[in-house]
Amino acid sequence: MNKISIRVKRAEVTNFLPAKAEVQLSVWFQHSSPHVLHWNVTVGDKDAYTEKILTEIKKFVKSFHPQGFSGNDVDDILGGHQVVLFENEEETFEKLNSFMGKIQERLKKFKSATTSTGYLSMISDFQKMSADF
Repeated sequence: MNKISIRVKRAEVTNFLPAKAEVQLSVWFQHSSPHVLHWNVTVGDKDAYTEKILTEIKKFVKSFHPQGFSGNDVDDILGGHQVVLFENEEETFEKLNSFMGKIQERLKKFKSATTSTGYLSMISDFQKMSADF
C-alpha cells in the first residue's frame, strides 16, 4: 500500500464577516506539493469543525493522487490503494482543535458584544489569528 503523508503547516483567519459573525479559516498543508484550503466557520462545535477540516484535507489529497490498477495479482492491487495519513495525527488534531476553540470563543464574545468600541477591537483581533504547526 502507498502511504501519503500530510503535514499541516499553518492555520489562519484570512477573512472576517462581521455581519454574519463568520470567519474564513485557511489551512496550509503539504503532501507532494503545498496547498491551501478554506472553510467558513461560525459559532459551533469545535470538535466537529476540526474533524470536518481534517477529513476534507484527506479527501482532497486522496483525489489529488489518482489510483490505478494494473494487473491481477495481489501486490498490484494493494499497490494501487493509498492510505492518507497526517504526520503526528493526534498532535495535529489537538493543535487545530485548540486553535478552533480560540476562534469559537472569540466568535461567541463577538456575537454578545454590545458596544461599538468592543465590536471594533474584536474585529481587529480576528485579523491577527493564526497558528503554526
